[in-house]
Amino acid sequence: MKKDNLRETGKKMGQRLWGQAYFQRMESSGQEMNPGFWDLSLAAWALYDRPGLEPKIRSLCLVAALTALGRVDELRLHIFGALTNGASKEEIEEAIVQVAPYGGLPVARNALLAAKKAFAEYRPVADRP
Repeated sequence: MKKDNLRETGKKMGQRLWGQAYFQRMESSGQEMNPGFWDLSLAAWALYDRPGLEPKIRSLCLVAALTALGRVDELRLHIFGALTNGASKEEIEEAIVQVAPYGGLPVARNALLAAKKAFAEYRPVADRP
């Protein structure tokens, strides 16, 4: 896939996952922070459009990976994406619990606490300003 195609696909996926208005704020801050980093972000989101795994499973994989890495700040955003992609709260919690023995109990505990907050804050894309 060409770079422009990756950008467009990533943009479509980002808008679908986080809604138009939130995505525009992300895009603005991403471009301001570093345009090259923003391109990498778009390319990462374009992965959701690949065949082989449905977006919900990709989101659950990302929740598990971020949990194992202890990236709680980033986890909230991707829990929103997982919910938008059709993952249930139970599935998200199970993805976190699954990696607890490998990433560590404190890391999983922090991720579960972050997930509870994210569940309380989550609004479907259609309901977001």
